[in-house]
Amino acid sequence: LPTYPFANERYWIDPINGNTSSIIERTPIVLHPLLHKNTSDFSQLAYSSSFTGAEFFLRDCQVDMGDGFKCRVLPAAAILEMARAAVEQASVSQENLGLFSLHNIEWGHPMIIDGGKQIDVTLYANDNSQVDFEIFSKENDQETVHCRGEASYINKIDATRIDIENLKEQTKLTKINPDEFYQILSTYGFHYGSTYRSIVSINKGIDQVLAKLCLPTDLEAQQNDYKLHPSLLDGALQASIYLMTDFTQPSAYPFFPVTLKELSIINTSSKNM
Repeated sequence: LPTYPFANERYWIDPINGNTSSIIERTPIVLHPLLHKNTSDFSQLAYSSSFTGAEFFLRDCQVDMGDGFKCRVLPAAAILEMARAAVEQASVSQENLGLFSLHNIEWGHPMIIDGGKQIDVTLYANDNSQVDFEIFSKENDQETVHCRGEASYINKIDATRIDIENLKEQTKLTKINPDEFYQILSTYGFHYGSTYRSIVSINKGIDQVLAKLCLPTDLEAQQNDYKLHPSLLDGALQASIYLMTDFTQPSAYPFFPVTLKELSIINTSSKNM
């Protein structure tokens, strides 16, 4: 602006040649990385998320679906965190959110995401002071349920401290290198990228397996965005495949979780577990 009010000078803004419209790229504000917006109405509590397939939990988790065709599949671990986040968002009280239980989980058709896809979560209060949830997608007016179950807050959990050194002794019968482990998983139809390789050591004993998990370096900045971090929780599910098979014979098809009786959330996941 002119510094002298009576100066006979004009200070006009020069017009910009060409297209004056500009696009400002912004990261959309979302409720949670797996739960994007509240779509509730008077009839029900609901949330929705839209994924492109470029998200780390889709990009680095691809599954053979036959004829050598790989699909990006939203992992079961990510679905559990999605359900947990939805119930947390819908809760009136934010107290004791760490003491939480998901139970009677049933997974349905795998959630294949190739390109943009919307996933919906609906919540219903049931007669047992619990919350029923359902996670589904729609295509051509056809609804596909991917997961359903129940959730509840609990007043107290008797958490027992586990003797890790004792477990190491019990599971020292067989040990496999993590790189070899993931190579074998690829022959089972699971192709994991760097952000989904959280197992850094894994030992097997009689009817039990012990895995050390570490959050991949590329995800450390996002650690606090999740309470059940998909990469770490999926590492535990990956280890269960080692428990179910001796790895001497490749499987003709990938393993998918079908049911889960109960998951008690005592605390948030940490970098090393």
